[in-house]
Amino acid sequence: QTLFVATLSGDTDGLVSLPGGAIGWAGGVEYREESFDFRPSQALATGEIAGFNGQPAQSGGFDVYEAYAEVYLPILADVQFADILAMELAFRTGEYSTVGQVETYKIAGEWAPIEDVRFRGSFNTAVRAPNIGELFAPSGEGFPGAADPCAANGGAVGTADEARVRGICEAQGVPTGTVFSPAINPAAGQVRGLFGGNPELDVEEADT
Repeated sequence: QTLFVATLSGDTDGLVSLPGGAIGWAGGVEYREESFDFRPSQALATGEIAGFNGQPAQSGGFDVYEAYAEVYLPILADVQFADILAMELAFRTGEYSTVGQVETYKIAGEWAPIEDVRFRGSFNTAVRAPNIGELFAPSGEGFPGAADPCAANGGAVGTADEARVRGICEAQGVPTGTVFSPAINPAAGQVRGLFGGNPELDVEEADT
């Protein structure tokens, strides 16, 4: 990982002030480059080591340019019904080599009618770009643990949910009489699967 970061912060004291005081501000730019290169031995890559799944070679990377700005606005202070009344605003934009441009922002406020009581609220957007493994991992075999809820080791037998789970299993096609039977337990409590990355993944988004 390579990082280049530059930030500035301060306030407008002596230049511009609101009734509650000077405006606080911060801003910055960032460049981040991430790369990964996994080079296993031939035996590990092809699954020839007993007890281990094959782990193929994996490499990939991305870079991102970002910029942000934040302000703190003290609207009122030390007046009747407003010991503090203030807002916070923030914005960030980024350009990823993998998923393109992303943007997030924040709007927040606080109000203290008296010194000992304070109310705060905020609305934020957030994004998460996929990491190198999620994007570029080659397909490989795995055997994650699993328990069939309709099988004997599924955990429902002897619980208050036994009848309900039995009904669901039968409604989904498990033959009557074989629900909770050891005959349908997954072998060794595992299932076989293929796992890998997807270079077409996009960002995850959230509102909070």
